[in-house]
Amino acid sequence: MGLRQPRLSNLAFRYLFYLTACTDIETLERAKLTEPEGYISKPFKKEGLYNEIKMALYKNRSKRVDEGK
Repeated sequence: MGLRQPRLSNLAFRYLFYLTACTDIETLERAKLTEPEGYISKPFKKEGLYNEIKMALYKNRSKRVDEGK
């Protein structure tokens, strides 16, 4: 089991979320290197997943406004 860098180069907007049962520190530290929008541990609730996605979209929009795009 391990983390692999996803191939997302053809997408205009990229959102990387980990949905995983791995909660150990080593795996979390490796995941941080890929700069994900979120790291969601199983089991999860639909509302929690929805909130993570909405927050990532909000943060991306805010960042783009700050950059003048």
